[in-house]
This record gives sequence, structure tokens and C-alpha cells, in this order.
Amino acid sequence: MMKNKTLLLSCLFLYASIYSVNAQVSVDTTMTIEDLVNDVLLGEGMTATNITYNGFAADVSDLAIGMFSAENSPFPISEGVVMATGLASQIVTGGGWSNTGIDDDPDLVALAGLNMNDCAVLEFDFIASENVFLIDYVFASNEYPAYTCSQFNDAFGIFVSGPGIDGPFTNSASNFAFIPNTNIPVAINTVNSGPNLPEPNPCSEANPNYQDDSIYFIENNPQQTNSISMPGHTQLLTAYAPLQVGEEYHVKLAIGDAFDGALDSSVLFQKGSAIDSTGTNVRVDVNTENIFVDDEGMFIAGTFNNDTPESMIQVSENIYRYFANLAPHVDLTYKFYNGSSLTGAEVVPDLCGTEGSLSGLSRSVFVTIEDMILDPVCFGTCETCFDPLNTDNVGIGQLLLFPNPSPGRFQVVSPKDGFARIQVFNILGSIVYDERVFLAAGSNFEFELEERGLYKVNLSFDQTSQSHSSTLIVE
Repeated sequence: MMKNKTLLLSCLFLYASIYSVNAQVSVDTTMTIEDLVNDVLLGEGMTATNITYNGFAADVSDLAIGMFSAENSPFPISEGVVMATGLASQIVTGGGWSNTGIDDDPDLVALAGLNMNDCAVLEFDFIASENVFLIDYVFASNEYPAYTCSQFNDAFGIFVSGPGIDGPFTNSASNFAFIPNTNIPVAINTVNSGPNLPEPNPCSEANPNYQDDSIYFIENNPQQTNSISMPGHTQLLTAYAPLQVGEEYHVKLAIGDAFDGALDSSVLFQKGSAIDSTGTNVRVDVNTENIFVDDEGMFIAGTFNNDTPESMIQVSENIYRYFANLAPHVDLTYKFYNGSSLTGAEVVPDLCGTEGSLSGLSRSVFVTIEDMILDPVCFGTCETCFDPLNTDNVGIGQLLLFPNPSPGRFQVVSPKDGFARIQVFNILGSIVYDERVFLAAGSNFEFELEERGLYKVNLSFDQTSQSHSSTLIVE
């Protein structure tokens, strides 16, 4: 597929003609790279060192990177840093064929599997004060919609390297710019409008669920009033990377044109969103009524604590509990131990077991953004089992859902008796499930969702203002 220069010139004329109605969006390319990082990109409490842009020191500026403002705009970010494979001002003026940056950054080449042109690469170091690095961003491109599902698969990466991270990129870095709840990198062919094309096609090969993942894409063609000029972009997404407090980490933000240098792309980062923060609080309970508990008590080990058994707190006759603060958007494996010895590890059944870093099968959990309370399970089984002597198991109003994540079938455990309304909302806030049922305290009610994604469940009872909410994931 070759790009038509006549079409490109027409697009340039169209973009130029709408510049006057795009006055709410502006770009400043006069700031130094150091000021862009420390004064705009980083949030409170973080300071970057060893800042470079395309290999140059911090006092070098460039027309492909700058600070942007989108006040009173439908664009998801009102202010922040923009990096482009052409001129950063293209998000205001339009355009799409500017030769800037460097070619064939090795990490972008490895990520996209193609030669990369006009790469913009921003790098810096920082010392972690919390256990999660996160940053909010939007990926936008002039490749949308004409060159969606083609070889022009412009891509970018948020590469983080340091202690505890062992990835395939430079300095053992990992890329954390993923489509939500997947390990699929964000690119033209992985997140887009989801065109219905015969398979196989470049999009289905890059992301088998590219049509479902179109919920993360915003069509901007024709351009929304006061928005950026690029005809398509993602919703506001967040990248998360696990950290070890007190250690030094290296961040590399990179974007490039795949295959050729035409029809540029950009990535826009929300001002102050690059921070290190505490992660998700997770509570795990195990019921020991079916075993004789070792004198040492119960322990837990998994990928979140380097497979080292840690003691659990006994909260009732049969329930032992463990609290952890974990990086979100990661899959973890773990299992319970009767005593601290490795010989006390439970044998996790095939039905709920998964391959992990420990011997035999392990339990697994996908950590979401919101704090989580996992359903209590009986030691060595897949069963959800509460302790009737421990009223906190039903949380005095805590809504419990399992399994979570699931291919689509869920069970909800009611915290009380009564007629209830169960509503499920998708990521856009639309109701996808709505039913009134009678629930008995501690009983299970089953419902099913068909589409992959992240959902919010709300359970409310008649004749009361109290409601209970939780987050669930359809794999």
C-alpha cells in the first residue's frame, strides 16, 4: 500500500483551513527539555535527572516536542507535554509529513517489528519514593482512518527499566503502554475504530480483539470543535510500572513513524501525571476449617513478594488474612502455606490453578485500579467459603464477586436479604445489564456479560439509600 500524495496535500489544506476554529488548542515549543519534564510532565514529589531528548542533553529544545494546552476542549487532556513524529504544532495546524527526530530506535523497532522513522525519544531517571510509577497519555495519529490495518503501524512505548523489571528491551526494560487489561502495545493496528475486515488482516494479527478494543478509541473525523487536528486518538489511558522504594529507575518515552515518514503521529501526556504512587490495596482471606493448622499459623507467597512465605493474620477461628499494596494492571500468582515451610504449600486444584513461579499450580489475580477484597477460599480448594463466625466476611455491606476476572460468567454474593437491583456499567458509563432480583444474605446470584472489558457493578436494595459497588473484568 502506497500513500497518495494528492490525498495528503488535500488533508494538509483541510487541516490548515480549520486552524482558526482550533484556537482553544495551542503548543509552545520554546521550553527546554528539562523544564518540560520537571515543571510540566512530573507530578509533585518527583524530580528527574539525566534528562535527554533524542540523545541530547537537557538544555536542547526541539520543534517535535513541547507543552500544549487544550482548555475548553473535548480532548481528554487539558494541558501537558506533546511528542510527535513531525512538528508538535501539527496538533493545532494540521499536517502530516514532517521529517524530524531519529530513525530506527532499537526499542521501537523491536516493539513494532518494522523500521521506524522520525522517532522522538525522551529519557530521564528518578528515585522511587513509592511502589508504582504511573503516567496518563493519549495516542493520536494522522494515519487514522485511511491507513488503519495497514503496514503503516505507527507505535510508541513507555519503557521503564530498573530493579525488579526484567523485560526484552534496552537495559532489560519493559513497555507499559498497553491497551487496558491486556499486554498488547498501543499502536495504529491495535486500537482504532475497529473496521470490519476479512481475517486475517494486520489489525487482527496485531490484536485479535481489536474490534472489541475500539471502545478505547475516539473518532475525530470530522474534527470536533476546539479539539486537536488529528483525525483519531485513544481515550485517556494510564500506564503503570512496579517500583521498589529507594531504587533508581530509567524512563524512556518514544514514538515513531512505521515503514515511512508520512502522516505523523503524536503522544500527549497529561500535566503532572508522571508520578510514583501507592498501588492497589488487596485483601486476601483463606478459610482453614478443613485442615489442622500448623503451630506457626498460615502463610502466603507469590510473585508479589518474591515467592517468600509471609505470615497471615488470624481474624477469626478459621479465617486468616493478608493485606498487600500492589501495582495495578498486573497478573499475580500466589498460594497459601500451612506453616512457613515450603512443604506446607497447598496443592491448588486444576480447576482454579494456573502456572506460576512456585512449584505446582498457583492461584492468580489480576490487580485492578480500585482496592480489592478477594473472596475467601478454603485451603487447597477452589471453593468460596465464608466463616459464619466472622461477620466481616460479608463485609457488613461488602459486595463480593467471583470469579474475577472471568470469561463472562459471574456470581455475586449478597451482603443482606431483600429485593435488589443489579446494574453493570461499561467503561463509557452505559448500562449493559439491569435486573431486579430477591437475594438472601450469603447466597449467590449468577449473571453473564458477553463483551470483554472493564465494568462497574452496582447493587442497591429497595427502600434503602445504601448501595454496594465493585469492579469486574471480562477477559
